[in-house]
Amino acid sequence: METLLLKIILCSAVLLLFYKLFLEREKLFTFNRFFLLGSVVLSYVIPFVNLTLPNFKKPQAQLIFEETTQSISLTQTASSELIDWSQIFWIGYILVSLLLLTKSLVSVWKILNLKGEIKTIEGVRIKIIPGLSSPFSFFNTVYLNPKHYAEIEVHATILMHEKIHVIQKHTWDLVFIEVLIILSWINPTLYFYKKAIITNHEFLADDEVVNHEVNIKDYQNLILSEINQASHFSLTNPFNYINTKKRFIMMTTPKSKFAGFKMGLSAIVVTGALIVFSNKVFADTPAPVEPRPKQKMQQSLEETTSKDIISKVNQREKINAGTVQSTNPPKPAPPVPSAPQNVPTDIPTVPAIPPLETVAPEFPGGMHTLRQKVMAEFNTTVLSGNERLLKAEINFNVNTDGTTSDFTVKGNNEVFNTEALRCVKNAAQSAKWKPASVDGNPVKYRFRMPLSMQFEPNPAPKH
Repeated sequence: METLLLKIILCSAVLLLFYKLFLEREKLFTFNRFFLLGSVVLSYVIPFVNLTLPNFKKPQAQLIFEETTQSISLTQTASSELIDWSQIFWIGYILVSLLLLTKSLVSVWKILNLKGEIKTIEGVRIKIIPGLSSPFSFFNTVYLNPKHYAEIEVHATILMHEKIHVIQKHTWDLVFIEVLIILSWINPTLYFYKKAIITNHEFLADDEVVNHEVNIKDYQNLILSEINQASHFSLTNPFNYINTKKRFIMMTTPKSKFAGFKMGLSAIVVTGALIVFSNKVFADTPAPVEPRPKQKMQQSLEETTSKDIISKVNQREKINAGTVQSTNPPKPAPPVPSAPQNVPTDIPTVPAIPPLETVAPEFPGGMHTLRQKVMAEFNTTVLSGNERLLKAEINFNVNTDGTTSDFTVKGNNEVFNTEALRCVKNAAQSAKWKPASVDGNPVKYRFRMPLSMQFEPNPAPKH
């Protein structure tokens, strides 16, 4: 989970940095609009893509999954149990998301409940709001105050500017980025993306106004006259939005002769991000060797709070003490013709107690799927190829809620240990497990996964 989040943040940061350095000052406003939106989408998609790449360094080795043995660790579930920080994190995460959602919904509610007269000018829906500080657009409606509406001929450029926002459906871009912020507010790049998207919206509207042969100097003076009267609504495109200096510069900047080159360069950067931040699968990676025939699972029972299990354990203790009479005694054995005289007759009958029913945890798709994921993650190029036999043992907990934790590794090679731990951790945490159970009660499970890799010796050079 942490690796995926880091990849998403880094990928989005790299693409945003490229936009800031190479595209933001180019008059490629329509291209930039879709580059920004596409960059956000790709940043959330690329880390989930499995990319098959050629492996130029080819150590002759196979990753072998030895028979996996596990042990159940039935930890006591009591008020003294350690705090589950992951659960606290997710509760806090959801609360922040709900807070952001509430804030956005309140802003939308305020806009929709603005009272005013509705008009239609040049095919655009206008809502005249008394007391409105500055014009803005929201979906298919332009919001004006009575002054601007009365002087619509004087301030025709205001209506033209806001009309562009409506026609090009800029509000949908803001809704998209706002939803992403609500769902993944922990990604800091999203706030910079939102600012860049809004600024580019202003470039688009300004460019259309200037192309209608409007006097640039008069248009800039009009913007300056409105600059201190901002409307404080999110998800809107106000006429006098921030970055005025950038907007003025872009109005008079000619189109660069390198614009086409930079558009092509953006495709190279996106391809590079795909290679760097996707899941790499090397083409020559050998298929995993299936384990030997499954042996009997080893289990160690430590302690538990399950009433059923405790009652069975207590019943066994009482039987050993000779204090429990069987409620379901076994059928009597055939009579012995001549019993010895000194055989006691008051031996308590031992009842038949059913064994504890233990079910191991299950990875979605089974162990074969887990092994495939480990193989897809494993990067053999980190090894030199001269190590001969490598072994590592990874242990981790499968918790009662299906999550995994407490990953440890031991083995005879530090590089192999690190790579094996990384691959198993990423694979095990890629999906939620079905937890282990004892008599139907979920329990914590200590999972052991031994791995080994055998390199073939390099053939002796021929003379």
